[in-house]
Amino acid sequence: MSQNIYFYRKNGPGASFASPIVVGSFIDANEGNAVNDTAVEDFNNDGNMDFALSGGNFKSGKLQVYLGRGDGTFENPIISGDLSPHYGDGRVLRGKDAADVNGDGFIDIITSVYYGSYLGYKRIYVWNGNGDGTFDLPGINDYLVNGGSYGVVLDDYNCDGNLDILYSQGWYFYLMEGDGAGNFAAPYNFGTANTSGDKPLDRISLNPETDSTPDIVYVWALHYRDELTTANGACSNIDNGTNYSIALDQAAVAAPRYRPKYTGEVKAYWQLDEGSGSIAYDSSGNNYDGTIVGADWTPGVFGSALSFNGVVNDYVSVPNTVLDGLIDFTMEFWVKTSGSGDGIISGATSGSDNQCLLFDQSNLRVYIKQQNWRTGVSLNDGNWHHVVVTRANSTVKIYKDGVFKNSTSSLPAGPLSIAPNGLIIGQEQDSVGGGFNWSQAFNGLLDEIVVYNYVLTAEEVLARFNQ
Repeated sequence: MSQNIYFYRKNGPGASFASPIVVGSFIDANEGNAVNDTAVEDFNNDGNMDFALSGGNFKSGKLQVYLGRGDGTFENPIISGDLSPHYGDGRVLRGKDAADVNGDGFIDIITSVYYGSYLGYKRIYVWNGNGDGTFDLPGINDYLVNGGSYGVVLDDYNCDGNLDILYSQGWYFYLMEGDGAGNFAAPYNFGTANTSGDKPLDRISLNPETDSTPDIVYVWALHYRDELTTANGACSNIDNGTNYSIALDQAAVAAPRYRPKYTGEVKAYWQLDEGSGSIAYDSSGNNYDGTIVGADWTPGVFGSALSFNGVVNDYVSVPNTVLDGLIDFTMEFWVKTSGSGDGIISGATSGSDNQCLLFDQSNLRVYIKQQNWRTGVSLNDGNWHHVVVTRANSTVKIYKDGVFKNSTSSLPAGPLSIAPNGLIIGQEQDSVGGGFNWSQAFNGLLDEIVVYNYVLTAEEVLARFNQ
């Protein structure tokens, strides 16, 4: 008996996806098999996203890994574990998450096990990754817990810099504190799900607010209707989910399940998901927070976005050190506009106000050290578009919606020089930090702005668009 695995290719912003294609099946020779959870990461360190499935029935539990080719297709699955020969029957693998929990540079997987009345079956397994898509069977990292668990998640909940395990069991959350070497302490009660007597079915860890601590989002059943509730994280202290609740059919936009993980991989990352206030927080961990002037909050591709109204007092000022001194870099963003002749991102220094500039949505121009190149790429059809501009010294490339469009090697080489206060989003500068002209002020929406201090490959650009 098997279950098909479907891949939905994203073909637009929000919840826009192409028709599903079958990429494989979850195979279990025993009756009653089921896929219970997935984890998405690069398990073999080839730069392509892979996924792993957990499931089984009351006779077995399997971990099945599909390695991605980077084009939306996957290799034949690797069966990294069938627990039944090693641990006996009753291993129903339910929840799953993935991260490097032991610091060896390879992605590991944790799974939860649930089987009704058998105490010995209530465990958390840690599968150590080998960096090639295979995983060691749980051995020493096999934790007996105090109840069958529905779902697990990895995050730093006690703010010590190490990943911890959070799992749901019954109406409760339990925390197992990690030491950074792949070992976890015994679980303790971390809080109670605010579900009016109904059990949480799954949980997500994210930070929809502006603090630095992870929050918990859990899905729970209530009279045959699913809802999604958030508990506010505060380093070993949650508020029992009293913050807010939203319908599950809104969750794909309001809180994506597999949000790209950028910390440590990029120079700056403004998600623009604050939804209110005058600060655009940098999610890279490098503290490049921006100051918002005039621009309004509005729904975006993921969560919220910023709306610029084509006036000189709508912009975001970000630290100049994001681009200053860079030779090779990548700029990425989502844009929705019907305008033309506007400044999107502008870097200036004294005597060179177009040191680095992305300008004109109707035929995107890239300026480097006052010289410009017309890319031939238009963005002003009123739809959301994913844009990536890479620079490798004098070679500049442009990608639109994951597809390479054009390149040039005619622009000046060498490091950029961006003055303090001279990096602006939403305007074209005629002087450092100012000299804005209403006819060149950006009119439209911007979301998910990322700066990398290296050049993304075409495969990485496509993977970013598909995420």
